[in-house]
Amino acid sequence: MQGLTGGDSDQTRRLVSLLEQAMAHADHAEGADCPVCGAQGRIDAAWRVATEEQLNRLRQAAEAADRAHAALRSARSAVQNVALPPPPALHQAPPPGVDAAQLQAIWSAWTAAVQADDPATAVAALRTDTVPLAELVSAASEAAGKELRRREDAWQPLAERLSAHLPRARAVVEQAQVHADVKAARDWLKGQADGLRDEGLRPIADHAAEVWRQLRQESNVDLGPVRLEGAKTRRRVALDVTVDGDAGAALGVMSQGELHALGFALFLPRAMLDQSPFCFVMIDDPVQAMDPSKVDGLARVLAGTAVTHQVVVFTHDDRLSDAVRRLQLPATIWEVVRRERSVVELRRSDHPVTRYPDDARAVARSQSLTDAAKSRVVAGFCRSALEAACHDVVRRRRIGRGDRHADVEAALNQPTTLTATTALALFDDPGRGDQVLPHYNKRLGRWAGDVHQACNKGVHGGAAFDAIDLVEKAQKVADFLRALGPAAAVP
Repeated sequence: MQGLTGGDSDQTRRLVSLLEQAMAHADHAEGADCPVCGAQGRIDAAWRVATEEQLNRLRQAAEAADRAHAALRSARSAVQNVALPPPPALHQAPPPGVDAAQLQAIWSAWTAAVQADDPATAVAALRTDTVPLAELVSAASEAAGKELRRREDAWQPLAERLSAHLPRARAVVEQAQVHADVKAARDWLKGQADGLRDEGLRPIADHAAEVWRQLRQESNVDLGPVRLEGAKTRRRVALDVTVDGDAGAALGVMSQGELHALGFALFLPRAMLDQSPFCFVMIDDPVQAMDPSKVDGLARVLAGTAVTHQVVVFTHDDRLSDAVRRLQLPATIWEVVRRERSVVELRRSDHPVTRYPDDARAVARSQSLTDAAKSRVVAGFCRSALEAACHDVVRRRRIGRGDRHADVEAALNQPTTLTATTALALFDDPGRGDQVLPHYNKRLGRWAGDVHQACNKGVHGGAAFDAIDLVEKAQKVADFLRALGPAAAVP
């Protein structure tokens, strides 16, 4: 088990998937050249036999790793259910004659060792330290029992005195009018306290309603006044939530995204109270289950919050960063990448229009790839940069004029070629692809049309170009496209 890691199992399964794809390719390319290294005649019967054997070994290794991990998790779960920390009473009221600090330290050390991430440490603690700890606990339990009996003996005289006091207490109860007056006074005080409480809650409720107004894009859910009800252990927040004006079962029919947005609308005002000593807000994954229109509203709310507070958001959903970029909101975006052996890398997350060219430059300067491979990969990255720029323009233009997010995404999925996508960005019409190259040649020069052609054909190996030169020129074309802005399309 110590030789197995989650990363090894994942890597083995990825290799199995790769070899299975290679076998599927071999079914239609018997005796063909290797598609990876280009070696001639490598896809033959001998290769198939060797690959089948390797697949069997890899599958068995992956299954063994999964079984071992499952067994370890089951054992650790069983141990952790037993390894409880020392009770608070040991420190609060230690029995006489018991060194509570020492027992608590030994107990805590045993618990920590049993719950350690290292299985060997946990097993060693169970074998060597459990019996001594049990003896100490047994001695402490016996001492506690003796102390309890002593205190019960001391309590007996007090109980007799309380019994004698009962007649006088009953006489007090008979004074009903005094009791009624006191109750009326208490009710009055409670009403005043409720009024003060509602007055203190009003700024939070108003802010929550404003946040919900920005988040409820394309939603028929309305948020009314927010109230506090109940007392003591039965206090609760009452929400006037209606769907199309019907308050019957609003919370029951709200989508998961609407519920998350509503919870966020209630959380944020409290975090931003003037009484709070913190000038920052940290939010974990607020995007989950939200539809695109609410993500736009969330981005605007966070931008407004950032005027007075530092806002830190943790999310694995790219839609928030896309909305921030599209709405041109000021933000710093970092990407956390988990490398091999759980090495964590923190890097600045750039817009795809700049990230793809950066990746293309790295490939173009690589010394470990052939020129043909470089050309295809570089052309692919450059094409992705141009498509990202086109998508950015279309989203800003159409969402800015009020189109539904779903309709915009459907329009972006319609074009199947780079030329059609570019026509959609330039002319808001994917059918005007024949006008793309003339427009490039007129606005930027013939070199822009050549770049478009190279990106279009280069991914198929059908164009010859200097890789570095293509990257730099493709970056210029992408910047030109992004500069179109949300204005109307070119006539």
